[in-house]
Amino acid sequence: MHHSPVPPLSPPLWPPRGAASRRRCASSLQAIDRLPIVPGVLELVGIGYSGWFAYNDLVFKPDREALIQKIKDT
Repeated sequence: MHHSPVPPLSPPLWPPRGAASRRRCASSLQAIDRLPIVPGVLELVGIGYSGWFAYNDLVFKPDREALIQKIKDT
């Protein structure tokens, strides 16, 4: 079975579609931010991940050197 390709979105429609997408994203983030517990939980998750990353990759010299090498390789 052969499917015809979806035609690309024409360039004149890019700005309105982009603006609509930005509005949807902003309203979604505002709705999440209005929930009383979500911002605090997200902050704790960020602090926890930062601590885990620092402990796993920065505290000990061999781990630090492996991270530096990994960064240089990319």
